[in-house]
Amino acid sequence: MKKIFLLLIIFFVFLINTFAENTSPYKIEYWIANVKGGVSYPVGEFANYVNPSFDVSATIRKGLDMELSVGGSFTYAVLPYKQPDAPTNFTATIINVEVAYTPYMPDFFLWPYAKAGLGIFLLKYSKLISKDESKAEQDTSIGIILGGGVIYPIGNIFAANLEVLYNYTSQAGGTGDVNTFLTLNAGIMMYIK
Repeated sequence: MKKIFLLLIIFFVFLINTFAENTSPYKIEYWIANVKGGVSYPVGEFANYVNPSFDVSATIRKGLDMELSVGGSFTYAVLPYKQPDAPTNFTATIINVEVAYTPYMPDFFLWPYAKAGLGIFLLKYSKLISKDESKAEQDTSIGIILGGGVIYPIGNIFAANLEVLYNYTSQAGGTGDVNTFLTLNAGIMMYIK
């Protein structure tokens, strides 16, 4: 599964590079690198079992034109269980491909953006075995990431950003527990030309 996903990412990057040359009327060559961290906040029924905690993330995207960019990110989120004797925290390591749309507004001091992604969620969690016993488990699933944020430019190369993303995944191939959480992050962006 991981090898297939890696091959899809490589194919996706080559496809992006091919179409980026042909679709844009302007010759724009830039990449966006973003490092951020913040709070992981559980939502829905998942919030009954885990507490908020932290997450960190790194993103790299290629600009296709002035508004659209595609790429991928790596996120590590931790959500500790409310049950004090759980053998492990809930952790999600997310590797995803994403598309971001940022309307071109050069005269405005904040630039909003929307983002959507599809990723592999490598989950570690505690599974209840009996009334008094639970054990650490691992699962790999596919999930979606939706959200957006705002960018505050700091010169021509750097920018600060605030971002809220909704993360959704289901264990056991879509038939298991649903894990939904928000990541509320602040970070630094760098535009590489």
